[in-house]
Amino acid sequence: MITAMAALVSGCGRTEPSLEAADTAAAQTHGPSPEAAAVAAFEGPRVLGVPRYPSADEASELESSMRRAWTAHGEPEALFDVRLGEQIWATDEPFDSVREFYLPFVHKVFMDHEMEIPEAGPQRMFTGLMINTDGELVKFTVTRPFFRYPDRKPLDRTVIQMGRVGGTP
Repeated sequence: MITAMAALVSGCGRTEPSLEAADTAAAQTHGPSPEAAAVAAFEGPRVLGVPRYPSADEASELESSMRRAWTAHGEPEALFDVRLGEQIWATDEPFDSVREFYLPFVHKVFMDHEMEIPEAGPQRMFTGLMINTDGELVKFTVTRPFFRYPDRKPLDRTVIQMGRVGGTP
């Protein structure tokens, strides 16, 4: 970017370089973010192009039971997809192990805290964004215990929810 600006300033009377050329030069100088590079270098299993926790299993039973409860409670099916994302995975591994696994891949952390759920107790939560190998953003949330909606029944497993940001399933 500095080279492009210097060329613009020193090039009085000459043809200015295109913005596309400046963008290409900037991309070559900076390269991918360290997080995106870590995702690209990962050789294990993936979900939506980002690393999947190795011992996590697809929680399709949890997803379908929550979908039934959600719609029975009056929520539209489309809202379920938006709120919960496209994939739900679960593992018996401790919350901290799963959180530590994802830290090198996280482009932006939104939440990393414990909160008290009325009538249900404490819950740990870690939410952030990753950039997959195609450059798309993937939102993920890690929780333990997981409280089903709407009955708030606790599931004492570490649950990972992943979905594309701004994309369609």
